[in-house]
Amino acid sequence: MVILDNQAVPAKVDTVVSLMKLLWHGHRDRHPGGQTSAPITVEAAHAAVHIAVLLVQLLSSSSVTRTP
Repeated sequence: MVILDNQAVPAKVDTVVSLMKLLWHGHRDRHPGGQTSAPITVEAAHAAVHIAVLLVQLLSSSSVTRTP
């Protein structure tokens, strides 16, 4: 990542991966009727949109890059 961690080296992408997993697994109502579908609140839907926007911004702006 372009953000440095507390050791002044590029931060690992663990947080980004965690956000992706949270969005994928935590926003289960995209396909109602499945085994893992669950009702979702308006607040949770808003949070999911914000997480998605953040991920798109990070990945499209080259803030997260592949290590050579």
